[in-house]
Amino acid sequence: MTVLIVLMVVVVVGLDDPWTGQCDAAAAFAQANGEAVRIVLCHGPDGLHSSAAFDFNLFLCGHTHGGHVATPWGPLFMPEGKLCRRYPGGFARLNGADVYVSRGIGGVEVPFRAWAPPDVLLIDI
Repeated sequence: MTVLIVLMVVVVVGLDDPWTGQCDAAAAFAQANGEAVRIVLCHGPDGLHSSAAFDFNLFLCGHTHGGHVATPWGPLFMPEGKLCRRYPGGFARLNGADVYVSRGIGGVEVPFRAWAPPDVLLIDI
């Protein structure tokens, strides 16, 4: 009889909001040493700026609402953030890692959505 036991260590790295907080990726990743699957949680995609120098497998964020008001050709309105237009919603890749930007289910000042339907992501690890 052959038995294979695989133990997976998952580390969740939480980053503060890049616009209103102290987004210190070096401090957050300092606790994530060793062989592990690293999942980064941040409010918005601008946390990718400070995370790009570190090894992670999955980056999850929101903030963009998918443009909230968009057209079939792309978002018209985007919240503040240098990477919001580059990562308005959905899956992307950065340095070999998966990035997912959720459009979320909430709203902003505009009480409707156009071509940016709300979404909720369910991930099996």
